[in-house]
Amino acid sequence: LHISVNGTVYSQKMTAPFSTDWNNTTLEGNVKKITLTVEMQKGVNVITFSAIKDWAPNLVDFDLKRIGDVAKPVKTIEASEKYDDVKVTFEGNGRVDGTRFAFMDGVNDKTNITVDGLSAGKYLAKVYYCALEGGRAITLSVNGADASIHRVYSTGSWDDLNTAVVCSIPVTLTEGENTLTFSGSPDGAFSAPIWKIELVPVQ
Repeated sequence: LHISVNGTVYSQKMTAPFSTDWNNTTLEGNVKKITLTVEMQKGVNVITFSAIKDWAPNLVDFDLKRIGDVAKPVKTIEASEKYDDVKVTFEGNGRVDGTRFAFMDGVNDKTNITVDGLSAGKYLAKVYYCALEGGRAITLSVNGADASIHRVYSTGSWDDLNTAVVCSIPVTLTEGENTLTFSGSPDGAFSAPIWKIELVPVQ
């Protein structure tokens, strides 16, 4: 399922257990639910639901729940840049590939991004990725906590930034150093190549 909000595209791959019927909304357990975090603006917002490259599920309804006010990014991290307050280390086959972080392998292949100098609180980790094939995942653990796994669809390219999609992941950061660990998924899905990460405070 691809959701475009004011021109910014978000995506979430449907995973099992699936519905047993395409149309029956009264059958117990047949209607499934997913939750995505998106940015909206005060006033009018345009939300577009669509399928890109693959089939989309049938949409029954949706609810909007306000999390809080988001500000401009306080930290933007790109693989091609060097920073005084960001340290990047790798485990296994995690690596930087040109202008992208290439988290393309198994769960033991990791890229650790340690950021210093941010205030404690809630943030959105906006992860920009491109992927030529579907079935990839954005897997993120913060400071060693259990990882959140976001299955994503193909964007149609490995390296065309015009196709990049945002995967927004709510995270809680502490005062001082915080380590964001990206890896392959425990269920065997390789990671989607990540181009850029923005940390946006939520108030």
